[in-house]
Amino acid sequence: MSDRKKLIVVLGMHRSGTSVIARGLKAMGVDLGENLLPAMAEVNERGFWEDQDFLALNVELMALSGLDWYDNCPAGRFQADDTRLEPYRSRAVQLVEDRLAIYPSFAVKDPRMAVLLPFWRAVFEQVECDVVYLIAIRNPRSVVDSIVRRDGFGAVKIYYLWLEHVLSSLLVTSGYPRVVVDYDVFMAEPIRQLERIGYAISFEMSPDSAREMDEFKDDFLSVELRHSRYGIDDLGNDPAAPPDVIELYSSLLNVATELRPIDSQSMASLLDRCRREYLKMAFLFPYINELERRLRRLKNEGGAQAEILALEQTLQEQRKWCFTLGKTNAALSTSIVASENQNQALLQHLAQMETSATWRFTALLRRLMNWVRSDSL
Repeated sequence: MSDRKKLIVVLGMHRSGTSVIARGLKAMGVDLGENLLPAMAEVNERGFWEDQDFLALNVELMALSGLDWYDNCPAGRFQADDTRLEPYRSRAVQLVEDRLAIYPSFAVKDPRMAVLLPFWRAVFEQVECDVVYLIAIRNPRSVVDSIVRRDGFGAVKIYYLWLEHVLSSLLVTSGYPRVVVDYDVFMAEPIRQLERIGYAISFEMSPDSAREMDEFKDDFLSVELRHSRYGIDDLGNDPAAPPDVIELYSSLLNVATELRPIDSQSMASLLDRCRREYLKMAFLFPYINELERRLRRLKNEGGAQAEILALEQTLQEQRKWCFTLGKTNAALSTSIVASENQNQALLQHLAQMETSATWRFTALLRRLMNWVRSDSL
């Protein structure tokens, strides 16, 4: 086995189990780094297991073409010789070298890498290490179900996004060591699949790996990680699923279960045909992307409008409360003024009494009565 550092690149479409498989690599003894993207409730509660520095760079690279993770674009859009990428190349090489300087075996995972693979493959070739690719697949209908439920995109769009990620992962890694892993198969037999991965990538596990993998199976994996599971027939019965998606996934499932070699001539022919059919649709993708952006803006504006209406209703209720409070305060103020006026009138009347002739005439009598009371005491 080579003594060189080993870099394992996990590829796959979003929501295809790349996070779970990356966590499985950690159980085997592969390092994922320390700067990991935190888990996110209702998105990936068990963690993404992605290095945030690689993620940030990938987001910047996608932004060069005005794309986000959910945008459709032709496979191979990001060519290694694209002059726009030159400022990022040395940064990427340094990032890989920094990780391998710390870890003898390091795995990097971000679904965006599948689309950006021409750039990254050129980067990896400049680093002194053995690179192996782990391609995660999942029934496209499960992927569509997950993303539509979470993000509200159209099913056809996500099917083609799946096709783009899978085609790029397979075409750009041709000639390199690679292994295909199906998410549902992995969930059904995680230990066997981890051992299969270890053998395929020539990774020597440590004495603690068996215990770590058992803990991964018993403590980390759960049925909650699989919100839906569809078979080939379910995929074939979905009218939104393109025929190429159905055929390609069916073939890759055979590869993942070792019923068919990944580097066969028949597989190469299938990939080439799927690529050509995919590119025929490419002229529609900018239009689809723009429609999706408009729809998201409208949804955001709709959400903002609903929030504005709710705030206006609250404000109206507050105004009513303030109006009622104002009326109460006004009534109290009127009552206070009336009481003050009444007190003032009484004081004036008393003053008049004290200055009157009768009051002065009876003053001697009042003093005499006070003297009698004090004398009797």
